[in-house]
Amino acid sequence: MTHKVHTTMKTIYIVTTGDCEDYQTCAVFDNERQAKKAAEFYGGEIEEWPLNYEDEGMKLFREGTKGHVFYFDDNSNVVKSYQTVPFHLTPSVREFTDESFPSQYSEMDKKNHGRYRVEVFARDEEHAMKLATEKLTQYKAQQAGVC
Repeated sequence: MTHKVHTTMKTIYIVTTGDCEDYQTCAVFDNERQAKKAAEFYGGEIEEWPLNYEDEGMKLFREGTKGHVFYFDDNSNVVKSYQTVPFHLTPSVREFTDESFPSQYSEMDKKNHGRYRVEVFARDEEHAMKLATEKLTQYKAQQAGVC
């Protein structure tokens, strides 16, 4: 299966083999003819990507924005938090219920992870905390039917 990207930018052709744990890049070309020959040689597939492509997560990271994840308990107290690169996140609120925790989680794990997971983008921890608290408050209000 060939991955295609439609764009007016210069395209690169990446020859890959395998999937999941076995996935690997074998070669990179700036023309499709060479990529097809390499794909035949390696028994691989060709992925087409625009050169110097930057998705929204990369753009945020380059601009100094970071991803922040907060875990809150039922009373909206932070149980734990960490910072990560923004392209691993989608700003959101997730409520954990007994059914949504994987069975291998113990009661201690549930307590350590809190009831809500909130993901936000921000330049610093203070602003991230403000955004996460606002997002959680809005989520709880929607769940309660207030807004």
